Amino acid sequence: MIEGIQSKQDQSRPREVRYLGLFFAVTVMFLTAMPVAAQLLHATDASRPSFDVTSVKPSNPDATGLNFQLSPMKFAARHASLRDLIKFAYHVKSDDQLSGPPSWWNKEYFDVEAKASPAEIDTFNTLRPDRKMDFTRLLLQSLLEDRFHLKVTFETRPLAAYALVVVKHGAKLTEAQSSTASPVSGRPLLPSIGKSGADQLTATGVPMAMVADWLSFREEIGNRVVVDQTGLKGNYDFVLRGISFGQSPSEDSATSIFTAVHEQLGLKLEPAKLPVEVLVLQHVERPSQN
Repeated sequence: MIEGIQSKQDQSRPREVRYLGLFFAVTVMFLTAMPVAAQLLHATDASRPSFDVTSVKPSNPDATGLNFQLSPMKFAARHASLRDLIKFAYHVKSDDQLSGPPSWWNKEYFDVEAKASPAEIDTFNTLRPDRKMDFTRLLLQSLLEDRFHLKVTFETRPLAAYALVVVKHGAKLTEAQSSTASPVSGRPLLPSIGKSGADQLTATGVPMAMVADWLSFREEIGNRVVVDQTGLKGNYDFVLRGISFGQSPSEDSATSIFTAVHEQLGLKLEPAKLPVEVLVLQHVERPSQN
C-alpha cells in the first residue's frame, strides 16, 4: 500500500480538467464514443484490453488541478483522485451514478502513467476514430482493477435527472445530410460537438443521445444525468450561442443553458426521476506500489 498519500478537503465546485494529446483535435469529438444515454461503459466481451506498463504514484502535495494526457495508446493523469479515474474510465456523468465509494476517493491524489503493448496498439489502430476513446477507457478500467483492486457491479436505479424533450411547437433543428464529407479526407464527417467561439457551441451530425450526454456535463445541470426522450431518431446540425464555458461567467453576459436549449433548439430540460445505470463499488484499495 502507498503511505502518506496527499489529503485535501473535498471541493464543492468542479475541478479543472485539461485533456491533452493527439486523439481528437477537432472540437470535442470524444463525445461520439459515448454509449447510450444514462448508461455506463461496459466491456463488450470477457477479454478487456489492458496496459502493458503502468505507474501509479502519490501526487505532488503542491499540485493543483486535474490534467489528463491522451495520445495514441499512452495515458497519463496528473493529480487525479480515484473519483476522477473511475468517472473517466466508466463514463460516469453524475456522482449519483456511483455507489459505495471509500472515504478517501476524492481526497487522495495520484499521478498515473500507462503504455499499451504493441498488440493493443495494433488493435487501437484498426478502430474508427469515434471508438478509440472507448478503448482507452476500457484500458483504464483494467488498470483500476489491477492496481486499485477495483471490483464493481452495475445496477439500474431511479435517480433525479433531466428528461430532454421537444417543446410543444417542435424542435428547431436541421437534420444533417448523410452524404456530408470532410473536405480533407473526402470521408463522411463523424459527429462532433464542441466550442466554436467564446460563447458558442457548434454540433455537426449529432444524435440526440449525444446532445443529452453533453448536457449532462454542464455545471448548470447540477450533477444530474440528462436522458434523451425527444423521440428524434436522426442526426442534427445546430449552433448554440451566448452560452458560457466554465470560468464563472457573469449573469448578465451568459444565457442559461435551459433558456438556450429551449429558445434556440426547441428542446426542453424537464426535471424527472428516471431509471439510470449506477456503478456499485464492491471493493477498492489504495493502489499497490510500482
